[in-house]
Amino acid sequence: MDQRRARGLRNRQALIQAAIELFAAHGYESVTIEQISAAAGVAPRTFFHHFTAKDDILFDGYAERLEEATRRFRAAAAQPSTSLWEALADASSAVAQAITEAPEIFLARARMYHRMPALRATMLRINEDWIDQLTAEVARWLNSGTEPDLRPRL
Repeated sequence: MDQRRARGLRNRQALIQAAIELFAAHGYESVTIEQISAAAGVAPRTFFHHFTAKDDILFDGYAERLEEATRRFRAAAAQPSTSLWEALADASSAVAQAITEAPEIFLARARMYHRMPALRATMLRINEDWIDQLTAEVARWLNSGTEPDLRPRL
């Protein structure tokens, strides 16, 4: 990785960390982009290089992590020796890995989602989109004939 890219990643992480800390200390609504930038030691234009708005920080990478879980499910589904349950477990582990990589950020975000209906609505929409996507993948798998019929019978 070149120095410019590494510096960009450090700045992005500094912005996320500063925002989470400021949101926790002062409340999401009270914190400005200028305050986040100053706490991260960067100019506000650097903030806008990485994010379009303040709430983007809270959802940074969230949808991408869910997409990674879906990719892992598809990759597992492509292996004839993998069961549906193994593929679902692999997808779930991708989500769990994202949480365990930065648990303090995950918990801070969860607290904010709980307190702020607008943020919670965005998170729920992202989750619902992912559930719909993964449900479609599971349905494709079940209709492919590679898994025993799992539907209940009378």
